[in-house]
Amino acid sequence: MKVFKLKVAIKDTHPPIWRRVIVPAGISFSQLAFILNEAMGWFGGHLSSFKVDNWFEFYDDADEYMDGPFDSEVLEAGEYCIDEFLDREDIKSFRYTYDFGDNWEHIVTIEDRMENYVGACPVVIKYKGDTPWEDCGGVWGFYDMLETLNNPDADDYEDIVEWTGGALRPYDMESINNDFAQIELFKKSHKPMTTAEVYEAYFDDGSLYKIDFPKPFTKYYYDGFDEFEDYDEDIMDGDNSGGISELAEILQDEYEELQSLLLKKQLTAIDKSRIQEMLLSDQMEIATLTIMNSRLVEKLMNVIGPKETEAFLKKIMSGLNNI
Repeated sequence: MKVFKLKVAIKDTHPPIWRRVIVPAGISFSQLAFILNEAMGWFGGHLSSFKVDNWFEFYDDADEYMDGPFDSEVLEAGEYCIDEFLDREDIKSFRYTYDFGDNWEHIVTIEDRMENYVGACPVVIKYKGDTPWEDCGGVWGFYDMLETLNNPDADDYEDIVEWTGGALRPYDMESINNDFAQIELFKKSHKPMTTAEVYEAYFDDGSLYKIDFPKPFTKYYYDGFDEFEDYDEDIMDGDNSGGISELAEILQDEYEELQSLLLKKQLTAIDKSRIQEMLLSDQMEIATLTIMNSRLVEKLMNVIGPKETEAFLKKIMSGLNNI
């Protein structure tokens, strides 16, 4: 079976607290959150997110997180297969955050991609460090509590002893792997699931379902991005014989009107108005392609103006989850 070998380390822990875990390919990011929580020793009762390629962020109920600055693309964790991103050789690691209050950030390093793995999966194969207490205030609260436990003269020593039990809960890799061994992989097909629904399925029947993913999203970025990288400087000085013609060629046939407008060397006021109308419509596939390159954004600003471009980008960022 195809798997990924990941090293999951809690950021800013010294000595580092980490787990090395084998996870199956073909799962969603919400399913990966469940596996990482179990592998780390987290109870799983808090929200979580991923950030991949320093751009894509994955959440449950992603539409609640789409009003931030334009420094990331927010996607639904249950609707995207990890393979679309983790298979990319240029992606060496990504971030996983558990509990937005304590903000436990993990650096997840992709150590290997194996096509013909034979063995237990998911499984923790190595670890270092016990799991911190949950709801302790994150990394810095964790170390403050450890310091207090080592100082019986501290004013809050008795309170911290009572709250923590006086020591960390020892990490039990054998017990965790026994729990993993009970999981039934990919026996049933299921619609996309939130992390909470993944946990519910696990507790109900021990299943990690095969997900029926919507159409791949990354083709709009990576297949098109290779084309965009070939654009020359002509697009910057308004010569439509270069980059704009390449853009027109990769648009789908049903958008012939937009193609013809983009190919025109001189745009009338009516042309500009029509471009704006088309891009601000529900044709998100075109819009996604258009905003993938900073040169095209600058060209768009020249065509419809800075304020209109800003409005366009806000609409696209809020609507990408509906593609």
